[in-house]
Amino acid sequence: FPVGSLMYDIYVSGRYAYATFDGLDDKPFKIIDVSNPYSPEIISELQFPAGINPRGLYVSGKYAYIANYVSGSTRRIYIIDISNASSPQIESYYNLPAPYRPFDIYVSGRYIYAITTGEGQSDLLIIDISNPSKPEMKSSYTFGVTATALYVSGKYAYIIENNSNRLFIIDISNPIQPQLVKNFTINNNPKEIYISGLYAY
Repeated sequence: FPVGSLMYDIYVSGRYAYATFDGLDDKPFKIIDVSNPYSPEIISELQFPAGINPRGLYVSGKYAYIANYVSGSTRRIYIIDISNASSPQIESYYNLPAPYRPFDIYVSGRYIYAITTGEGQSDLLIIDISNPSKPEMKSSYTFGVTATALYVSGKYAYIIENNSNRLFIIDISNPIQPQLVKNFTINNNPKEIYISGLYAY
């Protein structure tokens, strides 16, 4: 099923798959009806302002959250209203200060958790989205150089740091002051992470 240019991330919720694509695609966010897996159908596409290169994607409730991995003035996290799947709309966005470039994203409760890279460092950002029209950064935590994946479970954020082949576990129970719990070496060149029960994969 051809869907466009290079796909970066996908999230499935209910009858829809939500996907982000390379910025060379003039409409790099697409919603695909997968209610019939033998005949999926793109039902909408969203065009962004210039300077878009979406990476991480997360869907929660009636919103999709997209990390725009660019340098310059459009280093943003977009909040997209998807309540009408046929006509998604940009609700708001959060401009990240330099050097942050958002790469992956996770939403839990009232917070966005985003990992960023830039200027030789990676950070975990915690952003309050209790008012989706006006997101507000609560804290940041610097932990590595090249973060590639993030998963949040309970009071912990689990982050893959590709440059050092390490897994970082960060206590986020206090969103204003995240704390490192543990970091340790795992297999070479890790890219993704998923938590289920007592295990990380």
